[in-house]
Amino acid sequence: MAPRRPGATPWDKLELTSLLLAALLTASAYAGMISVSAPLDGGREIIALQCTAAVSEAQRIIARWQAAGLMPVVTRAMHIDYLFMSGYTLLLWLACRRSGRALRRGRQVRWLMVPARVMPALALTAGLCDLVENLLHEYVFAHGIAALPIAAASTFASVKWALVALTIAYLVVALVAATSARFVPGRKDDF
Repeated sequence: MAPRRPGATPWDKLELTSLLLAALLTASAYAGMISVSAPLDGGREIIALQCTAAVSEAQRIIARWQAAGLMPVVTRAMHIDYLFMSGYTLLLWLACRRSGRALRRGRQVRWLMVPARVMPALALTAGLCDLVENLLHEYVFAHGIAALPIAAASTFASVKWALVALTIAYLVVALVAATSARFVPGRKDDF
């Protein structure tokens, strides 16, 4: 029987397949959201609502949607966003776990070991923040604008965007560090 190369377990193959499926779900949901939210200035108005903590600005945005009869479009875009958030959360979580395991196996970049343990949890937290933000916006759509849900939704959106940016930055740094640590000049199997 041929020896297995390190990391080629059935779980690794399942994880890689899950990573690819999560990427496909994320890309498909994103394309669907862009397509559905075209009447909403390509989704920029939804992002403006996410980022505003001011009740007057939220009222202005929602009143414009209501006057133009766009609330069904907004609702459809938010429902697609549930698929998108599920996809990107799973994608980031799996990518962080996979990169953390690769870094621990290689042990060349010890300074990334602590972030490697924390980042999967931060990826999940970003997805939970997105979920809470969407639920707060749906509450506002159903029950009217109030200062607390608008401010809370804006806070959760800000935390979500910060965590997503931090997670992506970690993945880029981990990829560069792991690639750099594997490269040894003169070795034939580097590429």
